[in-house]
Amino acid sequence: MAKTTAAAHARVLCAYVPNLRVVTERLKESELCAQPLIIFRPGQRPEVLEASSDILRTGVYPDMLLSRALSLCPKAVALPPDEPAYERAGRQVLAPSCTSHLRSRPARSAWATCACAAWNAS
Repeated sequence: MAKTTAAAHARVLCAYVPNLRVVTERLKESELCAQPLIIFRPGQRPEVLEASSDILRTGVYPDMLLSRALSLCPKAVALPPDEPAYERAGRQVLAPSCTSHLRSRPARSAWATCACAAWNAS
C-alpha cells in the first residue's frame, strides 16, 4: 500500500472578496455608504489601492495617482488603509468555511487544524 503524507490531504481555501476594503470601511462608518470612497496606498506619491464601484465608473482605477483620481472624482472620500480591520474581515468571511469543513470531516494534518483555528480566531 502506498504511503501518503499530510501534504497529500491538504485542502486550500481561496476566496475572492471584491472591494473588501471598501465594504469594511463602510461597515465601520455607515455615513460612508452614501459617498464615493477611495482607499489609497500612502507614500510620497499616494496611489489608489481600491475604490467603490461608483468611482470606478468615472475612470479611476487601482494604481492611479490619488491626485489624479481626486481630480476625476472630487467628491470622493480618500482613506488610508486599515490593514488590521481588513484581516479581521477576511477571517470573518472565511471562518464559516473552515468551521463547516472541520465539522464535516476531521482535519488530516496539524497544518489544516492550525490554519482553520487561525481563521476562526478574532
